[in-house]
Amino acid sequence: MTYPTARGFGIISSTLLLLAFYFLKPDPTLLFVTVLFSAIILSDITFSYAKWSKDCGCNAKIKERVWVWEKPKIKLNVRGYGIIAVEDLPFWLKNTTQYKMDETFILEATAVFPHSGHFSIESFSVLRSDPLKFFIKRERVKCNVEFDVLPEALYWLLEALAILKAEYGRYLGTGAAKTPASSGLYRETREYIPGDPIRNIDWKASSRRRKLMVKVFEEESSGGVTIHYDLRSPTPYACDELASALLSSTLTSYRNGLEISFSNIQEEKVFKPLKPYDAIAFAVKTVLEQQVLKVSEFFEYVEPLARRELEEILSKFSMPQTYKMPYRFLLQENNIAISSLLYDTSKLIEISSLLRNSGKTLNIIVPSKPWRAIGNLEEAYRIYLSYNNVKLKLEKLNAKVIPWKHLIFRS
Repeated sequence: MTYPTARGFGIISSTLLLLAFYFLKPDPTLLFVTVLFSAIILSDITFSYAKWSKDCGCNAKIKERVWVWEKPKIKLNVRGYGIIAVEDLPFWLKNTTQYKMDETFILEATAVFPHSGHFSIESFSVLRSDPLKFFIKRERVKCNVEFDVLPEALYWLLEALAILKAEYGRYLGTGAAKTPASSGLYRETREYIPGDPIRNIDWKASSRRRKLMVKVFEEESSGGVTIHYDLRSPTPYACDELASALLSSTLTSYRNGLEISFSNIQEEKVFKPLKPYDAIAFAVKTVLEQQVLKVSEFFEYVEPLARRELEEILSKFSMPQTYKMPYRFLLQENNIAISSLLYDTSKLIEISSLLRNSGKTLNIIVPSKPWRAIGNLEEAYRIYLSYNNVKLKLEKLNAKVIPWKHLIFRS
């Protein structure tokens, strides 16, 4: 498509106006100027179309697999006469720079991916100008740029599996599980949890309540972390961030030697692994069951760890029993919640309130923008309002709402 520029529109309008004046009052000077302007316009457009007959070309062939937090640089070389700009670029190209070098027009940009998935550029528009800049021609140019952007949860899964595989056969079945302290300053009496030492059972309290109760000493609460999680989300991209937060929090707690407990906010169930590696295996199984990743895609990246080997490793780690318990018995020195703030918000508010009353704080990890990539604008706006309302309520309870952001450096 070809259309006149502001300059071209001006000279065409002037030529037509001179021609109109000539018809009203024939004058050799008006005729001469009109013919001169017409000749300039026609010669310019004829010369340009002769040059524009050769289509522009872009020989870029980029096919890469990158992590969602990576920001690869892109450089496209476009050849063709009179190129002055490149347009219709995808929104995920940022910091674009366009310049001409010799006979090549160069576009440089940074790819910033909003989420995982397949991103590609099959074509874009170039603007070509004539020598006198009277006309602009818009032309589509094909190219071949493809990025397979891997979800962040995959990174944490591979890191967790590396730990499990390294310990497989060496740790399993050896050593005793770490149990709560049975000495020190008495703190409270609570319901028995599978894995509690029998010597800590409070027989008098058990007789009164007709169920097993154990004494909890001060040492039990130190060095522990409870991870309250709910991986439900409106989009798979937000689910990826929630799954990444669960795996990352579990790995960080494990490396810091913390005793880990899990609390499923949706099902109101508690999971207390008896051994440190069981916590990692539990987090891995939870994320795989959530289907953040397609199974076929996942096993493509875990080679040489075959599916059978992975299933065997996970099966060897004992899965904790599940049980129900009031939130007040779950709160430890360190408390992390992982949620999109869109489901079972009353439970999050209850946990935050209990922690505030005990002088503690709940750190809540949330997706950066849970409404992102929702096609329906009304639905996206509804989620945006709901998210911010819940966030405000939680912050009034001294909870810290922390958006999940992609990490630059990873241990």
